[in-house]
Amino acid sequence: MAQAPQAQTPPPQQSPPQAAQQPAQAQAQAPSAPRGPEAATKGPVTLRDRYLIHPDKPLPGLDMPHAKAYVCEDKRDAARKLYALICQRNLTPRISLMRAMRGAGGNDILTLHEWGGVPWPGGGRVIGLVYDQPMGGRVMNGLDDTFELINDREFTKRVLKPLTSALTEIAVMGVSHRAIRVDNLYFMDKERQHLVLGDCCSVPPAYDQPAIYEPIASAMCNPEGRGPGSVRDDCYALGVTLLVLLLGRSPVRNMSHQEMIRGKVLLGSYATLIGDNRVPLPLIEVLRGLLSDDESDRWGVEKLELWFNGRRTTPLMPRPQKRAQRSLKVGKYECYSLPEVGLALSELWTDALPILLEGRLETWLRRGLEDIHRADLVGSAMAQHAAGTKTQTTDALLSYMSALLLPGAPLRHGKLTLMPEGFGTALAVTMSNKGDTAPFIDMIKGEVVRRFLAAQETYDATSSQLESRFRELENYLRQAGAGNGIERCLYEMSDDQACLSPFFEHDFVYEIRELLPALDNAARRADSKTWPVDRHVAAFVAARYGRDTHAQISALNDPDPALATLSMLSVLAVLQWRLGPEQLPGLLSWLGNLMGPVLESYHSRERRRKLEKDIPRVVRKGSLTELFNLLDNREERARDEEEFAIARAEYQGLARRINDIEQGRIGRDERATRNGQQAAALIGFSITLITVTLSLLAHMF
Repeated sequence: MAQAPQAQTPPPQQSPPQAAQQPAQAQAQAPSAPRGPEAATKGPVTLRDRYLIHPDKPLPGLDMPHAKAYVCEDKRDAARKLYALICQRNLTPRISLMRAMRGAGGNDILTLHEWGGVPWPGGGRVIGLVYDQPMGGRVMNGLDDTFELINDREFTKRVLKPLTSALTEIAVMGVSHRAIRVDNLYFMDKERQHLVLGDCCSVPPAYDQPAIYEPIASAMCNPEGRGPGSVRDDCYALGVTLLVLLLGRSPVRNMSHQEMIRGKVLLGSYATLIGDNRVPLPLIEVLRGLLSDDESDRWGVEKLELWFNGRRTTPLMPRPQKRAQRSLKVGKYECYSLPEVGLALSELWTDALPILLEGRLETWLRRGLEDIHRADLVGSAMAQHAAGTKTQTTDALLSYMSALLLPGAPLRHGKLTLMPEGFGTALAVTMSNKGDTAPFIDMIKGEVVRRFLAAQETYDATSSQLESRFRELENYLRQAGAGNGIERCLYEMSDDQACLSPFFEHDFVYEIRELLPALDNAARRADSKTWPVDRHVAAFVAARYGRDTHAQISALNDPDPALATLSMLSVLAVLQWRLGPEQLPGLLSWLGNLMGPVLESYHSRERRRKLEKDIPRVVRKGSLTELFNLLDNREERARDEEEFAIARAEYQGLARRINDIEQGRIGRDERATRNGQQAAALIGFSITLITVTLSLLAHMF
């Protein structure tokens, strides 16, 4: 069994829609799946070795706005009527929700039988979802369609009851649906009696929802920035859905998107959507409760169940807004209340700054509306802006003012409008479509979210957690190396986002254990001189498996190419050691060509030649761990360093001797030694002679 890879440094460790009645349009432009000759020439594709999806057999009547429908067969039961939705690659489907919903649908929700990646003609791998095929088709084709009215009693039994049951199932699972609308309701039977709720996983939460179905804040957002929301948002969408079915048509056909938003903010959703329309008296209470703009007052599934059991309540009426004695003119609007000013500034973003800089807003708040607290906050913000505080850019200032003047409104920064919890999904959709990430970076660096939260009327534990998350994102941006930057922010904030590395253009990597097999496949197409761990792969690993790879990912940015290369190998070796698979021949062959800097870090030519000879043998085994242990064997490293130290000492000694010879120092020293020896011998002989002579004279005399 191969050892766990160990190294001296670093070792592996254990845009909103234009009209209210139109669906939200995708920012992405790529088609979800081909429906031309190319698709038709291919046979069925297999999902999980069980379900056959036919690209040449589309079901346009079951298409979602951003997911196409196709005939699907169960190899174990050919008689079952199924269909598959194929997701767009450039959107972020709700993978975490797919896991929760798989096999969990009840009698009133389309059952998600299976999901996963499938090879698709002309489009690489895509995500497919398998559902039971509703034989009665859609209830309505959209807000432009009409619905045949049914009596109140039948409506409660055939529509309200099953949808309430579906919402209850959603609530029990602890998730949100975020796709409740008339064109996502189906009849399971040909007689069109059994109503069910449709798919909620194929696109980001609420991405396909026309703004009419969304509470005020969410309706104002870019579709990709609405966030997961909660069952309370689903209850609001249910209220709108019920109203459309009760009227048999859209209640806002003649309203623009902006007119509908203004109506919801200034008059309330119930008054705006009901208007002069007549609805059945028994259902007024239900609609008023579901369409409450105050989330704390809005009916949930519990209130609906109580209503079915005969308990009647009186929903709270919205409180009237405080109005000023004199107006504040914002562009074409004469504003008398705080929401009017907030809406006008949000709509006329470029006209807002002069009103702020000239002090007109602060004066109106202080004297006209007599809101001293808010006037002080505006004055303080303007003082900071005038002082040139680094976080007080114009967009950041306007974003703060929008939150301050329109409580409950979404976070707005430049062209971005989103709920704070929708930041990750909005960033994911932008990066998946190679869009501009600069506004997101500005939002993080400019502390826009912190100031937005500070402007809210309540600050709870969720707000604190969100603020903490964005401080972490700011730290990632400060570190520009691989494993950090905006890529790290993406994967930290979007658990559903697949790795966007160019290596995976033909694959999907949602889970960390899918990374190595995908790189092994990519080895056939990749440039052998490029690193398999690019910025996206490094950030994906850091976000999904940072516990065991933190040191190695940090060392990827080391200026020493040998250490950086070893760290890259170490990251991948840890993943194989922990998660498998046992063999990765393609990836090993790719990596084998990149180990030059590591080989050059050995001093001994003989060792380098031996390693070069051993690498192909290890590559054939497909083990990253063995390759790592081969190239960074501690004993061999120590011997190489020891032998190099000895050789260096010998070399330095020889170099000194050669230098002495070249300088002539060695010849002079040798002559001096000979002369000294001769002089000493002569002196000794002379002394001896004198001594003998003196002795003889002494004996003679």
